Amino acid sequence: MSDRKILRTGAPRWLKALEKLNPEADPIFAPWFAFAALPTSEFADRAKEVSAKIAANSRAHPLNSLVVQALAGEPPTSLKDVAERYSKLFEDVDKRWQEKLQKDAESQTLPDAEQEALRQVFYGKDSPGNLPAELIPSLYNVPALMQVGPLRSQLMSLDASHPGAPQRAMALVDSPQPKNSRVFIRGNPNRLGEEAPRQFLAILAGDNRKPFTHGSGRLELARAIASRENPLTARVMVNRLWLHHFGAGLVTTPDDFGLRSDPPSHPELLDYLAWRFMQDGWSLKKLHRLLMLSSVYQQKSDDDLRHEKLDPDNRLLAKTNPRQLDFESMRDTLLSVAGNLDDSFGGRPVDLFKRGTANQQPYSNRRTVYGVIDRNDLLALFRIFDFANPDITTAQRDATTVPQQALFFLNSPFVMEQACKMVNRPPFQRLDDETKRVRYLYQLVYQRDPSADEIQLGLRFLQAKSASTDFKEQTHEQQPLTPWERYGQVLLMSNELMFVD
Repeated sequence: MSDRKILRTGAPRWLKALEKLNPEADPIFAPWFAFAALPTSEFADRAKEVSAKIAANSRAHPLNSLVVQALAGEPPTSLKDVAERYSKLFEDVDKRWQEKLQKDAESQTLPDAEQEALRQVFYGKDSPGNLPAELIPSLYNVPALMQVGPLRSQLMSLDASHPGAPQRAMALVDSPQPKNSRVFIRGNPNRLGEEAPRQFLAILAGDNRKPFTHGSGRLELARAIASRENPLTARVMVNRLWLHHFGAGLVTTPDDFGLRSDPPSHPELLDYLAWRFMQDGWSLKKLHRLLMLSSVYQQKSDDDLRHEKLDPDNRLLAKTNPRQLDFESMRDTLLSVAGNLDDSFGGRPVDLFKRGTANQQPYSNRRTVYGVIDRNDLLALFRIFDFANPDITTAQRDATTVPQQALFFLNSPFVMEQACKMVNRPPFQRLDDETKRVRYLYQLVYQRDPSADEIQLGLRFLQAKSASTDFKEQTHEQQPLTPWERYGQVLLMSNELMFVD
């Protein structure tokens, strides 16, 4: 550590601590105040008198006997000499404390009361010598900081990923003295405008709105947002759930309900669902049930030329719109069909595609929602499947069909691994008839029986010589896919599995 940095950090803390002490009554530092009051030019002569009083311990307030012993004998010749004697005294006490800790690591105090009083000077909770942990790094020199930086990064990584690390969550705490912000003129923080009271939006609350008065106002703001007097919140939430189930919202711009957005396709339905949502106590579960039990949700996607001409975009929902699974649902579907999905609840984020010899599973089989999202290093696979940008809020993901998605299903070891697991299930292996095996896979993947043409197509595929041209990866070995494993991979690649129809 740098002596200059220690002095720059420690000296102000000691000065502030000494200012709080009683110069006459403090049993440890009263002698220090007495010597510090002597003029520098007369210090050696007048220190004799002060030393005699300290040695006799005849002051109105008794001193710590260990301090008296440290200052007894030859009178000090300078204030530096006094400081060195104090330093020697504290070092001796600390040495006894370290010896006691070696014998009993659970020790809390020294047995001698006067020694314990001296120990508290450095180990006490508010002691100037007991530096907070956040100040310690500032005392290191540059070479030490360069060594400590990587070690600290490793500790932070371990703390975030180790199964035994404590659970943590981000939380907000109100300031004890909240204050209003000022308007930044043209967004410039150096040009402050008028003060902006903490209150709800005027466009929603009207001209009679009142400033928030309880703490920061966050709770009042939340209540104003989720209020029956503010139907916009219910409308926006209902529209988001409709978008989730039908692929497009009643309002096509889920993050814009302004005057420039398109009007809702079914305004009365939107109002009814918003009212029903509030009547049901803002219950998302009840709203999901209401939408999924509706006849419009249970429609087929069969085309009707008459409807195609009247409503080519199907905004009026004469049929259901086929929807591509998002990345999370797609990955979970592959794991589930293979009988490999870990649907346990809770836990730490995991690296979804990390491979290692120490892992029994080549890939994590946890639900995708528990995958680690690194905003600085987002997996390219996420972008291929239209994953939302984690740097910004995204009301609606893009839905694209690009060649890279098909190449993933064709070449990914992860997909091949699920195909292998699927055809190695015990119920499948017990079947001795190829037609029954084809039916089993159709039931497993599509939840339906195959048609006669699909059965014949599957059997011809299995007989083809090209069924063993691809490779799967298990641990570090490459092995050719068997015809059934390749057939299982083909079923996993189909639109019927990847689209909600």
